[in-house]
Amino acid sequence: MIGHTPLVSIVVPTFNRRNYLEDCVNGLLNQTYPNYEVIIVDNNSNDGTEEFVIDRYSNISHLRYVCEKSRGSSSAKNRGIKESRGEIVAFIDDDEVPFQTWLEVCVRAFFETGALGIGGRVLLDWQKHKPPWWIKWTKARAMIGEVDFGNARIEVKDWLPGGNFAFCKYVFEKAGFFSTICARVDDKLIGGEDVEFSQRAVKLGKLFYEPNMLIYHKVSSKKATLSYVFRSAFWRGVSKVIIKRKPKPRGVSDVVGKDAIISFFSGVGYLYGRLLQILKRI
Repeated sequence: MIGHTPLVSIVVPTFNRRNYLEDCVNGLLNQTYPNYEVIIVDNNSNDGTEEFVIDRYSNISHLRYVCEKSRGSSSAKNRGIKESRGEIVAFIDDDEVPFQTWLEVCVRAFFETGALGIGGRVLLDWQKHKPPWWIKWTKARAMIGEVDFGNARIEVKDWLPGGNFAFCKYVFEKAGFFSTICARVDDKLIGGEDVEFSQRAVKLGKLFYEPNMLIYHKVSSKKATLSYVFRSAFWRGVSKVIIKRKPKPRGVSDVVGKDAIISFFSGVGYLYGRLLQILKRI
């Protein structure tokens, strides 16, 4: 069992996003929960991230900077886990900004559910550009980072969203670390390490979605395009092959509705992944 006010280690993997990182870290340093540390894991950036963090935050006693030279989101997350001192390890992406109560809500959810892992809601922040017309497509929003399982706390049977989740640290001792086979590297769109790990973690205990564990995800101009959405759907399909997860429609709209085109690109990606698998390319 975790303590009454357990130390929470917040891992922030980052790669060449110095321009986004400051808002993320400032949001983390403004949390209502009192007992936490921030671990910035620089995935060998070349944009001055190290100099920026050291210059800006070297006087913050509960913030640490480490550099992980092995590229990939999983390598960065795994390094953060190894560096962590907390009973709970939470993860947030460098282009996200947490609500002030983010960590407090997270810890409360652990106590109230007895869960091994908690995941939260991710809202889209369009910054200065106008949301495109296709934003009404639920799957399109998911392709650019939105996570919304509804307004109720629910037990999750399959996966938690990687950009906003936390686990009791001993889960990593039992289930292992994030897989580097299906991790996103640089700007490549293959991913799924969060799903793959969740599938191992759920065998050990319960996972819950907590809607009030809120963060904003900044949508860059590059992501605010249909071409990015379609490419993301395609490579998500390929990723499902890697993590051995079959595509499954979640509703009628996935097949004949407005989300069907996203499902089509994901399905093509899955078939391409199966072909690569047969050819032993993945």
